[in-house]
Amino acid sequence: MDHVQEYWQIRKAAVRGNNGLVATQHYRASEVGAEILSRGGNAVDAAVAAGLTLGTVEPWMSGIGGGGYMTVYLAKEDRVRVVEFGMRAPFAADADDYPIVGEETGTDTFNWPRVEGDANVHGPLSTAVPGYLKGVS
Repeated sequence: MDHVQEYWQIRKAAVRGNNGLVATQHYRASEVGAEILSRGGNAVDAAVAAGLTLGTVEPWMSGIGGGGYMTVYLAKEDRVRVVEFGMRAPFAADADDYPIVGEETGTDTFNWPRVEGDANVHGPLSTAVPGYLKGVS
């Protein structure tokens, strides 16, 4: 890898499948999900397995220390369910610990109002309780 310049391919070849398909950011996680399908697992089984695998092959982007959302279509019931398993604030967290100090956004990527000392982004008050394992269980 050239540390000054990188080449990113943003287009990938189209793929098709007859009995299911798993798409992730890393080929190994997709292979694990596809293996689950080939052994009789359903789409949720494959998604959970692929997600857990992403935590090992891309730990900087995925893993049990985070959270997420899952949208599932239940064919037998002809309905859609959404499972929300985002991170939660610690039980003892208090809004007064995060005073808003102006209209501009903070240094994070979420475009939230600026918090004094970036306490919501850096330091012990910036942590959250992961929801991933509870959500996929």
